Amino acid sequence: MLYWFKLVRNADKSVDFVPYQIDNNSGIGTQVVTGFVGNKKYPDVVVGNKMGTFVHLHSATKVKKSEWEAAQPKSVEAK
Repeated sequence: MLYWFKLVRNADKSVDFVPYQIDNNSGIGTQVVTGFVGNKKYPDVVVGNKMGTFVHLHSATKVKKSEWEAAQPKSVEAK
């Protein structure tokens, strides 16, 4: 699994790292680089490992609010 983590600063001065999945089939990256490959607006992620090289192009699509909310990471509470 390949994730990026968004840093969220809370009002109480604590922080959360919210995970966003990039891919679930490109293996563990031994070399990970970000840069502008597909466009100049959003950074892309290039991963190299024993399985090969993978270019994950960042894009944006307009969706309904309900679709956007359904795609957001869900909090997992510690038990």
